[in-house]
Amino acid sequence: MELTTRNGVTIAFETHRSRSTFHPLITQRLLEELPDLQLTIDFSHWCCVCERLVLDELPDILELCANHAKHIHARIGYDQGPQVPDPRAPEFAPALRAHEIWWNRLLRGMRQRKISCATMTPEFGPDGYLHLEPFTQRPVADLWELNKWIGQRQKARFKELHE
Repeated sequence: MELTTRNGVTIAFETHRSRSTFHPLITQRLLEELPDLQLTIDFSHWCCVCERLVLDELPDILELCANHAKHIHARIGYDQGPQVPDPRAPEFAPALRAHEIWWNRLLRGMRQRKISCATMTPEFGPDGYLHLEPFTQRPVADLWELNKWIGQRQKARFKELHE
């Protein structure tokens, strides 16, 4: 595909709400039609759009994504939004566990495709993602701490997976 190789730059399209990859079933069709398409995976948006931890129900699409993943955005989505208020909270443990299982599959897919350096960005963000207290608009968690925590946790997990 010319777009993905022009000038030696790889292009990976993000799975994101308001994009053509907004839904797992639509993305599946795109990947079947464009087999060279590479993805920046952010499953949190699919959880929001489908209002559930949808990939637990779609192992074939998870496998397809593993064959097309180039980069991972580490944000934890849940049934009511693209970002849990705090992934360390016990009430969000099922969502954290699900995303980590999915990310493991993506990393195995990258390794099988001989991608020498798998990349992931902690992507908890403000801009409407970070939950705020009513009236005061104070953040319910420290954004820097959330990203640092998820980044360190995934780095340690992936190191264990590769040893």
